[in-house]
Amino acid sequence: MELRNCPLCGGEVSMVLTGCGTLNWLFITRGTSQTKKNCECRLFMESERYDFSTTSFEERQKIKEDLAKAWNRRVGDDLMGRMEDDGK
Repeated sequence: MELRNCPLCGGEVSMVLTGCGTLNWLFITRGTSQTKKNCECRLFMESERYDFSTTSFEERQKIKEDLAKAWNRRVGDDLMGRMEDDGK
């Protein structure tokens, strides 16, 4: 799933896997100071945490999809969808 740009600065974002031991989670970020070209947004979003050793591939994919869906949601998206449904 493609990620929308940062809602504050319009810059590109990345989804990154991180963790400690078997405990993992994903987060979306603008990146490091070198990759984000001095962006000061410091905006990020984390997924739920999961145990890599006991979480199925399908469950991990759902966590990834849920995070991307949450990131891509913007204020007004619901309103625009309702307007399209009403034919406006």
